[in-house]
Amino acid sequence: MRNFIAYLSTFCLLITSSFPLAAVAQSDMRITQQDLFIELTEGKKLKRFMIELSVEKNGTITGIGAGTEVTGSWNWKDGYFCRSLSRGNRDLGTDCQLVELKRKKLYFTSQQGQGATAGFSIQ
Repeated sequence: MRNFIAYLSTFCLLITSSFPLAAVAQSDMRITQQDLFIELTEGKKLKRFMIELSVEKNGTITGIGAGTEVTGSWNWKDGYFCRSLSRGNRDLGTDCQLVELKRKKLYFTSQQGQGATAGFSIQ
């Protein structure tokens, strides 16, 4: 039994060290690097009530918000996620946002962390 527990502990350690993203997703942290942001979002959807977005590595944003097409672009500047967005014909403007990973969700806070916050599940 003791050998089995030691084996299981070693196996779990090897699995988590093989997947650094899994380890990152378990902790709460501010995302300040573009590479980590891409690692968290690449090939995934960001979802919240009535919103589903894809944030692509090539700098594009596409999706649906309350049944209306959302398009835009993004880049990383000085530790912030900077995006320009449109929803249908409405220009939502440009904003640089603080990004945090908390409880396996990404939280975006507008105006470099001074404005409103929106949380998205990563699926």
